[in-house]
Amino acid sequence: MKNFHLALMISQGTPMMLMGDEYGHTRRGNNNSYGHDTAINNFQWGQLEAKKNDHFRFFSKMIKFRQSHSVFKKENFLDKNEITWLEDNWYNEESRFLAFTLHDGNGGDIYLAFNAHHFFCQSSNTFTTTK
Repeated sequence: MKNFHLALMISQGTPMMLMGDEYGHTRRGNNNSYGHDTAINNFQWGQLEAKKNDHFRFFSKMIKFRQSHSVFKKENFLDKNEITWLEDNWYNEESRFLAFTLHDGNGGDIYLAFNAHHFFCQSSNTFTTTK
């Protein structure tokens, strides 16, 4: 779940969160629980307190991280000077790795990599093209 919150917080635009996301309230997998008048939609204060040292802390730090870097506050689509793709295996259906660097123009570059493989991937900060 932390990976999804990380992806949300490094994305451009306004992060869309629901009440309970900060502590991992899944609503038991129901993505349309609005019609349920049950405890599934209640804010679970006990879970928030129990998870405050883990998921809540991570979520809070990601919000602070996002707020402290201008590269996440763009009002327009990123252009080629604002992002460098470090792995561009777009046509490889088996690739489960994505890496890029975001540039803010003031030297505040941020390197990001996502690995969905079941094995370790090594990446460099050098752009390579595969065709």
